[in-house]
Amino acid sequence: MNMITDLLNQAQAMGINIYLKDGQVKVDIPWPIEAIPDPARHILGELRSRQAEVLAALDIEHAELWRTVLTNAYYLRHPKGGEFHSMRELHDILQKLQGLGARLERVESRFQKGKIYSFNLRMGNMQWVDWNWYQAMVLPRYNEQLDWLLRISVLGAARDYVDLGIELPEEWMQETLGKHGARIAQLRAQVIEAMLERSRRIYFKTGDKILCLAPGKTGLGMTELTPEEAILIAEAQDTGMLKPGPEGVRAALKWVS
Repeated sequence: MNMITDLLNQAQAMGINIYLKDGQVKVDIPWPIEAIPDPARHILGELRSRQAEVLAALDIEHAELWRTVLTNAYYLRHPKGGEFHSMRELHDILQKLQGLGARLERVESRFQKGKIYSFNLRMGNMQWVDWNWYQAMVLPRYNEQLDWLLRISVLGAARDYVDLGIELPEEWMQETLGKHGARIAQLRAQVIEAMLERSRRIYFKTGDKILCLAPGKTGLGMTELTPEEAILIAEAQDTGMLKPGPEGVRAALKWVS
């Protein structure tokens, strides 16, 4: 049990109700403010000083959005001018914003009800002075990267889509995905462009089997190979973990068609 969970449990046992409303942490106490017992005052003070952690603990779904965006900022590279640029600096900035209480919100398409096409970065529980400083002095340098990152993150976290039919060493997978971040970003960009332009996906054939290269698992009733999986399979074949050629690819995938 971590410290935040322990403090929240102690507060609940004292009759303190801590909850979320409109993305804000709210507190109901069973005493007048001037009569709060010292132990309760201490717990409330600790929770107030760790507001971002409290928010994450209370809002699991929102914490998952942050995990997705930060994972993609760390592993993927932004495509621009035929080159692919690291987003590690943006990752560090976003991590600081998360700690200060910024929030992510889903943005729904105006043309397709219920379809989420991007995330928005909002002030959340940040102080106005901090939020305004980041908006004016820091984030404008990363506008293009941030916009691309928030859109592609709707597809989920890059590493979430590694779902091969063969077990590969976890540490090796992480290292490989990090090393080939630029190529993964390039493949994702190509697939998304094809999907947007012609409502199609990129297909490959291995022997008598057809597989689909998709940015994320879409459940089309056919074997879908994500850019991450394509990279891992190619690297595993190069290192001898898998047999070369179509046979090695077939052995690594979970076939559904």
